Order: sequence, then structure tokens, then C-alpha cells
Amino acid sequence: MVVYKALLKTIKGKMTSLIIYFVVFAVFGSIVARQNSKSMDSMFEAHQVVIALVDQDDSELSRGIAEAFSQTDKIEKVKASTEDDLKKLNDNVRFDIYDDAILIPSGFEANVLACHESGAEFLSKGQSASSTLMYTKFNTFVKNVTIYMNAGFSETEAIANATDDMEKAEPEIEMVKANDKTGHSLMAVMYAFMAYSMMMILSIGIATIISSIKKKDLMARITVSPMSSFRQNLEQVLAITTFGLVVLLAMILVVCIFLGNEADYSKIWYYSINSAALMVVGISFAFFLGTISQDEGVIELVSNMVFLGMSFISGVFVTRDFMSESVLKVAHFLPVYWYVSGTEQIDTAKVSEIWGSGLVGSLAMQLLFALLFMGAGFVVARKKERYVL
Repeated sequence: MVVYKALLKTIKGKMTSLIIYFVVFAVFGSIVARQNSKSMDSMFEAHQVVIALVDQDDSELSRGIAEAFSQTDKIEKVKASTEDDLKKLNDNVRFDIYDDAILIPSGFEANVLACHESGAEFLSKGQSASSTLMYTKFNTFVKNVTIYMNAGFSETEAIANATDDMEKAEPEIEMVKANDKTGHSLMAVMYAFMAYSMMMILSIGIATIISSIKKKDLMARITVSPMSSFRQNLEQVLAITTFGLVVLLAMILVVCIFLGNEADYSKIWYYSINSAALMVVGISFAFFLGTISQDEGVIELVSNMVFLGMSFISGVFVTRDFMSESVLKVAHFLPVYWYVSGTEQIDTAKVSEIWGSGLVGSLAMQLLFALLFMGAGFVVARKKERYVL
């Protein structure tokens, strides 16, 4: 196993770079997993609007409005008796200190009870959803109070009933997906994030092995050795495969350590099979890159450019929920896209239905890309041998 050991030793020179990418996955992968795995329910939360209320009437009706709005919004009573106060209030709304403002003038209650214009004014920063909702809720509340009073209720009872109506009118929002699952699991996000670091480590490490084989001094030593060419090629393949498997197993171990008891491990074997397919893609790409250039700096630079781009548009760093359809259509032509698709299919399917969820197709596409990279590598190697480049 002389060739096998010699090739694995060549990776030591790149150990610093490999450790950096491994640490990136271990540290940032767990952070991204916990951030992106939050359920869709927590992504859409009710926002409490801050409303400044200028109550110059100080009547039972104006106080009832303040009480009704305070059930869902944050009401801050302010005084604005002068022109300067009004300008300051307007500036506070413009600079988002308050979301909106309601100005209730003196004689407001009397105007409402007499079925005249209430005279209330509203301040907001342009046309916004919160300002439209505030205006609608205010007018609906005043209208309901008038209706109840015309029906024979006292003012106190009418205000109480209108307040109850406003509370019942608050909508309840439920995020629903076709598969009855919201968000992404910790395991799925962690495995998806694995793509970038694993591809980088495989590309740099294996390309280093392949470029070492091409060096004249090592080639000369292997050529004059009594070992058969079949044995030499076999040990080269074993060295590359060993490195790939070590990287894969190390990353799976990191997933288990960093997620601990927080994750569901019932599907880990399927995630690992999907990662093994990506490992084959990484080995093939590294072989292709190693046949093009023996410059280790160029190999690392090209690998970083390629895999960063793939990761950004395939859903590794940012979940696909936030990506446009046009970007995802382009990503279909990249192997990492199919790897992430595999993780999502595993994540959303029941354990008994995973193989029928489309995972087989995603695995097949990854292996197809691996064959393309491998074939391209052999073509380049053959051309270089023919023309002695």
C-alpha cells in the first residue's frame, strides 16, 4: 500500500484549508440550521402597531376608543395643544417613532351622537396597511356605537358591545402547506448546508491527490517501481475513496454532535445516502479539476467560485422559500440543486414513503452529473497525453 499511503500524505499540505472549511460547516451549519428551521408560524407574527392618540375631547366615547384599540395595538396618549406640538407629532410619525396618530378634537362625542362628522384626523407615513386598518377600525367602531345607541343601548353598553365586536373581528392566521408540514427540520437544513463545505473539502483534497500523481518526480518513482499498473491505479482509487468516505463520515458525526437531542434521527440514513451521492459528485468534479490544472492555488480559487455560486442559487445558504422561480429554473442545471431537492424530499415525506417522494430521481441526477464530470476529466486527460500538454 505504498502508493495509497503516499497519496494520502500529500493532503497534509492542505490540512489548514480543509480544517477551515470543516469548522465553517460545524459552527455556521448549526447556527443556520436553528435559524432556518423555525416554523412558518413564527415567521408571520402579529405586529403591535404603536399609535399616538391626541384626546382633546376626553369623553366617554374617546376613552372607549382608546380602550378598544389598546387590546391589539400600543396606544400612547400625547398632548398636542399648539401648532408646534402638532408638527412634532407629525415628525414622530414620519420618523417611525409612532406608526400612526389619531387626533380626536373637542366636541367629538357630541358630533358623533348628533350624527355629524366626527372631526377626527389621522396621521400616517404615506399609504400603509397599518394606517388603512387603523382608519377602518376607527370608523367601524364609531359606526357600531351609533348603531347600538339607536337600538336602545346606553352609551356605556354601546361602547362595550362595539369593543367586543372589534375584538372578535381580529383574524386568526394559520399557515398551511400541502403536506401538512411547516418550515424545515434541523436535520434537513444542516444536511443542506453540508453541501458547500463537503464539496470544497473534497475538491481541494482530491484535486491535490490527482495533481500530485501528475508530478514528474512522483510519476517517475511509481513507473520504476515493481508494482503493476493495475495495483497502482487500484491504490489511487482507494486513496481517493478513503478520503471521500472520511470526509462524509466526519460531517455526519458533526451533525449528530451539534444537533444532539434536538433533531429527529429517524431519517438520518436517507440523508446520508443523499450526501453519499453528492460525495461522488465532489470526487468527480475534483478529478475533472485536477486534470485541468496542477496549480493548487488555481484549484482552490476555481472550487470556491463554482461552489459558492452553486450554493447561493440552489438553496444551501438561503432556503428556497425566499428564492424566485427564475433563479430556481437556472439552478436545475446544477448538481447541488438536486442534492438540496433530495434533502427537502426526505424532510417532507414520511419514513415509509421516502423512496416514492422523488428521492430516487434526485439521486439519479446527482450521479448523472458525476458521470459528466468524470467523463470530461478523462477526455481532458486523454487530450493532454496525446498532445503532451
